[in-house]
Amino acid sequence: ISSNLSRKMDLLKINYRRKLSWKLRRYHSRNDDINNLKEYPTQSLTFVLEREGYIEVIAPLHHTSMRKRIWKETLWHIFRGPPVELIHNYYGEEISFYFAWMGFLTQWSCFPGILGLATYILRWYRQDSIMMDEYTPFYGLITFLWSVFFLKYWKRHEVRLSYHWGVLLGEYEKQKYFKVRPEFHGRLRKSPVTGNLEVHYPYFRRLLKYAGSALITIAMLYIAFWTMISSLNMQGYINPKHDPSRWTDENSHPFHWPELSRLAEPGNIFDINTMRSLLP
Repeated sequence: ISSNLSRKMDLLKINYRRKLSWKLRRYHSRNDDINNLKEYPTQSLTFVLEREGYIEVIAPLHHTSMRKRIWKETLWHIFRGPPVELIHNYYGEEISFYFAWMGFLTQWSCFPGILGLATYILRWYRQDSIMMDEYTPFYGLITFLWSVFFLKYWKRHEVRLSYHWGVLLGEYEKQKYFKVRPEFHGRLRKSPVTGNLEVHYPYFRRLLKYAGSALITIAMLYIAFWTMISSLNMQGYINPKHDPSRWTDENSHPFHWPELSRLAEPGNIFDINTMRSLLP
C-alpha cells in the first residue's frame, strides 16, 4: 500500500472509510472493530489500518529501472547536480530537499574552492607563510561575503522548489514565509503574486535603509579589520625583519606599523618570548 494513497483519496474527496467498512464486513466478523473506524474521521487510511491491526508493515516496492536512471544521472551529471525532480517523484519531498541542498552547496563551493587553491599556490610560489601573505585576509573577506550570498540564494531556491512541489502552503510554511512581523509597517495593496491584500513597504524607502545598513556594516568591518592588523603587529607576526629580502625600505610592508610592532620586541610590554604576547 502506498503511503500517498490516503492523501490522494483525500484530495479526490473519496470517503474511503465508508467503502472500507462495507468491504471489511464481507470478510470479517468483528463488527465492533469495523465500527471503530468511525473514531478516526480525520486520520489517514494507513493510520486507520495500522491502528486496527490490518497492516503490520508498509514497505513500498522499488522500481528497478527508475532507480538505475536516478543513479546514472547522478553519476554522469556531477556539475549539474543530482536529478532532484526524479528523486522527488520517487522518494518524496524530504529526500529530494536533502539532495537539492547538497547539489546547491556543491555548485556554490566551486568558487571559494578554486579561489582558495589559487591563493595557496600563489603563497607556495612566493614561499610566504600564512601570516606574511597579504592576500590571505582578502580571501577570508571574500569567503565571508560568499557565505552571505550563498544563504540568501539558497532560501530563494528552497522556496522555488517548495512552490513547484506543492509543499509551500503548509501551516509551518505559512507562518515562516507569510506571517507579518509586528514591527513591519506599510500600506495595504493587492499582491501581484497571490492576488490577496498584503502590507507593502515602498521599494525606494527600503533601498535607502539597505544603503544605511551597508554603510554601517562597512564601517564595522573596517574597524574590525584594522583591529586585527593592530593585534598582529603587537603580537610580532607582522614585521619586515621576518623576511628582509622581500621587505626593504623601498618596498615596505603595507600593514606594518613600527610603533605597534616595536611593542613585541624583547624587553617591551608585549615581549614575543613571554606570555604577555598573548594579551593583544
